[in-house]
Amino acid sequence: MGKKQEKVNPVRNSSGALNPAGIILKSNPAAEQRGIISNGVKRVVLDTNVLVSGLLFKETLSRFVELWQKGKIVPAISKETFKELKNVLAYPKFSLSQDEIKLIIEHEILPYFEIAESVKDVKGVCRDSEDDKFISCALSTSADYIVTGDKDLSDLKLYKSVKIIKASDFLKMFD
Repeated sequence: MGKKQEKVNPVRNSSGALNPAGIILKSNPAAEQRGIISNGVKRVVLDTNVLVSGLLFKETLSRFVELWQKGKIVPAISKETFKELKNVLAYPKFSLSQDEIKLIIEHEILPYFEIAESVKDVKGVCRDSEDDKFISCALSTSADYIVTGDKDLSDLKLYKSVKIIKASDFLKMFD
């Protein structure tokens, strides 16, 4: 006889909506409990360049992966920021197959990231209107920080209650 198939459940956010990728994953108790953030844990939105650098390159920014895996930060993502991430991961310069992109999403994003349930509409805040989606995600998930290398975002320094800082400055908090 063939192998017994393991039962899988859709990964859902705290309101029960399917994840933006629509990928079916095995249950992950840690992911189910990620909505509860204890003292000292920072909720963050990582801009796409910081996130991709952290995922793909073994340099300073790869510390972000370690931080979310150890539960020291809870990264947040929205449908819009997730779409940009998927598009960037597919750039030819990274030479990632669709299966490799799917594995990154399944093993490094969905189990650890908080998915914005409803996104607050933010327009015209950043010099580059394409960056407004990160502010929108941060406000929608009550993030403490947006971590970026983008000058259009970092020049804001603060928007409402969200601090906007460079990756190197954020990582210093964990030294």
